[in-house]
Amino acid sequence: MEIHLTVNSAQPWIGKGAMLRTNAGVELKVLRLWQEHPISTGEVGRIVVEAEASAAAAQGAFSLKLWEEGGPRSLTLFP
Repeated sequence: MEIHLTVNSAQPWIGKGAMLRTNAGVELKVLRLWQEHPISTGEVGRIVVEAEASAAAAQGAFSLKLWEEGGPRSLTLFP
């Protein structure tokens, strides 16, 4: 899954972990979270979440939760 994130706070955002869940509520095994560099204020940054899923589970809508390294901020996206 690929998302583009804009940060609106003074502190850059550095992803630490992710949880990806299917529309049916099945949690997929996240293999890695990747971002090129910390996302600074006003910048649009690309985040890629790689997860293990069957072809059937890879279809449809998902919810995604991301959290940052060393901080309390998290982001949850719903379909």
